[in-house]
Amino acid sequence: MLRRVPVLKTPCVNVSDNDGGGYGRQMRKGVRKRAHVWAWIDEHGEIPEGKQVLHKCDNPSCVNTEHLYLGTQADNTRDMVMRRRQWQQKNTHCKNGHKFTRKNTRVYKGKRVCRACGNERSRVYRAKTQYEPD
Repeated sequence: MLRRVPVLKTPCVNVSDNDGGGYGRQMRKGVRKRAHVWAWIDEHGEIPEGKQVLHKCDNPSCVNTEHLYLGTQADNTRDMVMRRRQWQQKNTHCKNGHKFTRKNTRVYKGKRVCRACGNERSRVYRAKTQYEPD
């Protein structure tokens, strides 16, 4: 399923104070939230249970409400993968230089694992723990 990223007609409105991940943040009445969440609340009211405020523009410091929408964590993850923003997608090879291919890669706890490295670790472990009779 290929989803197209919408073309945004309005420019981003950025905030300067960020949390290190690029997301703007604000404190109101003793409550600190990300600035785009406050912008959504100001424009549309409270956020329903199980929903999050997501960016269409992939700009974490943007607070333009035309660039925001409500979605679930699954929607956020799907967008991240579709737009190739997941940090692990940038890796094309494992730390030992093996290429991540369909045949050489398995997913374990949500992360890609190199089968060649796993096979080598297993071989070394079996060699160390092999039972030797007296």
